[in-house]
Amino acid sequence: MQISSIINELESLKETIEQTKEDAAKIEGRLQVTLERLKTEFELSSIEEAEEKIVSLKEELAILDRKIEKEFLELKQEYEW
Repeated sequence: MQISSIINELESLKETIEQTKEDAAKIEGRLQVTLERLKTEFELSSIEEAEEKIVSLKEELAILDRKIEKEFLELKQEYEW
């Protein structure tokens, strides 16, 4: 392997590493923005809290769906439309 090809490969690797660092920094910035939104808009302090809240809200939604369906059927029976 010639020195020039080694240098070219190292330069290519260096560019890849630099691009990866930039991408990581962008992702970190987006994560920080997302975490800040969780805190300010939803009063949640972590991704884990957000996931727990999602589970809780889904359960609550399922309960409300069943309640709405039950009450709708009761109304339908009562007023026979």
